[in-house]
Amino acid sequence: MNTIPHQAERAVRQWQRKIFLALFCRRALPLTGWAAFLAGGIVLISRFRWPGSIALPLLPVALSCFLPAWLTAALLAWRKVPPAWALLVWLDYGNRSGGLLAAALEVDTSAWNAPERDFRLPDLVLSWCRQLPLLLAGLAFLLLAGLLPEKHYRPPQHFSLDISRESAALQQKLQVLAEESLLPAAEQEKIAQQLQELQAQNDARDAARTYSMLQAMEQSLAARTDAAAAAWLQQAGTQTALAAALERINALPEDTPNLPAGQEQLAELLQQYSDCLADAGWPTDELSALTAQDWPRLAEQLKQCSNNCQDRLGRLGQSELAKQLQAQTRRMAQNGEPALADWLAQNAPEAGALLELCCPGSGDSNYGRADAPLQFSGQAEEGPWQFQDQTLPASGAAPDSIVLQRRLAPPPPAETALAPEETSAATTMPPGESESRQVRIFPEHRSAVRRYFSPSGGTGR
Repeated sequence: MNTIPHQAERAVRQWQRKIFLALFCRRALPLTGWAAFLAGGIVLISRFRWPGSIALPLLPVALSCFLPAWLTAALLAWRKVPPAWALLVWLDYGNRSGGLLAAALEVDTSAWNAPERDFRLPDLVLSWCRQLPLLLAGLAFLLLAGLLPEKHYRPPQHFSLDISRESAALQQKLQVLAEESLLPAAEQEKIAQQLQELQAQNDARDAARTYSMLQAMEQSLAARTDAAAAAWLQQAGTQTALAAALERINALPEDTPNLPAGQEQLAELLQQYSDCLADAGWPTDELSALTAQDWPRLAEQLKQCSNNCQDRLGRLGQSELAKQLQAQTRRMAQNGEPALADWLAQNAPEAGALLELCCPGSGDSNYGRADAPLQFSGQAEEGPWQFQDQTLPASGAAPDSIVLQRRLAPPPPAETALAPEETSAATTMPPGESESRQVRIFPEHRSAVRRYFSPSGGTGR
């Protein structure tokens, strides 16, 4: 009879019994209960201390507490399973621990003395009335710590973003659009409610969402505000130009229509006034029928309308357009034709050559100003080069403008060239080239420039 398989089967059954006792021993129940209490306490402390996503999760904490409990129970059971006397001696160290380990497990080992043919598992003597309540209480505490909604814990500190400036700008735009009837009431109420909720409930931890919602509101209003701002800017510019034309007409002396030069000047101003009316798309018949006594009042009303447009542009957040309109209005008031004529009268008599254009002030205006400042210099250096003045055909944005060209031209070919020792510094210009500067005078200044450049008894050059 071959006993080797029988011995192997017996050894396997012995290890099965050992494992059963190690996993389902009596001390495993209370240790599991204490592990549940420990895991639940750790989870609760973490949620009170670090609320939110930083709190410790339940499952890893529970596993980290239950595994040491089962290992301890297995060691306590293993030491009572024969023939592990060496393990018993190693654990108890000759009962020097006061018999605590020896009394840790109550197992009926009578099954181990049964015949070898009986491979039943040993019977466990468990005290359910003492150990099961502890296990159930620990598990209940663990479930309470894991399943209780997080809102019942200490709420996390809430930090809001300061979006008062952005909200104020959007509210101001909403108010202006509502006053001008450019936004439906339902849409206005919806945007205002969203803005109020966002300002009260935004979270600093979700700043990207907050600013994306602000950007969406800004874009929803951008089309309407940009269209309204462009229309107001054009309207205000037309009103300013029309008011300036009326003021120029009012500033003319009473005997202007009786003088030839005055008739020409008055005709030009009236033409400007008519052009402004046509550009504005206003009824020219009614406005042209106004008397001279009505013009000052109309000019004042136009100025007031222009100021109102500036105010609306500023409230819409279109600060650049408002500044542009304000600069245009200031230039129209300060750099009109009378200012140009006075400047020419004060500065031109000492000058003998007109080199480059644009008169007092900066030359970036859109109304009634040249492209660059007017500057006069003294006589040109003596030499073979000569200045030639010429009136060029009109071109560009202002079809009625006068383009003056002062050209530094070489001497005629028939003239004898100077000796090398007599050559002036002005002759250093390469052959075949000439220096020229063009000057553009807009219609608002045409009469003043013509009067200056016209000789005392002739026509303008």
